[in-house]
Amino acid sequence: LAEHRGNAAADIDIRWESLQASAIFLDATVDAQHRAEQQFEAARERIGREQQIAVIREIANAFEERSYPNILDQLAAAPRSVAGGGGVDPLPTIPVKQTISIKSISPTGIQGVLETRDDVERYLDALRVALVQKLDDDKRIAL
Repeated sequence: LAEHRGNAAADIDIRWESLQASAIFLDATVDAQHRAEQQFEAARERIGREQQIAVIREIANAFEERSYPNILDQLAAAPRSVAGGGGVDPLPTIPVKQTISIKSISPTGIQGVLETRDDVERYLDALRVALVQKLDDDKRIAL
């Protein structure tokens, strides 16, 4: 139980450290940054309280697949204002892309196992197509 808690919390901590150095975080308002930090802390706390390994895994998976992309969207939707002229003007409004988890992207037409270099190339080609399609659909992909 302790090992699963530690692994899940470490994964969340790695994401938090990476996020704090990202442009999307640094460009967000202090309030949005604080809300993001609270969501990370809440996930860590839930993991720390949980008594079942399966639930710990579910909390970690849900954070990675849903909560983290939502946090990125919330940060992107709250850009800092910039000083200009005689006051504070908001940054130009840029449509916010929806963030999706890399785990939600599946290459189509690829099944079975990878046994040869050609199998790997076909898989990577299909994955590339699926990734580019999501970008073309105006999505942002969280790794």
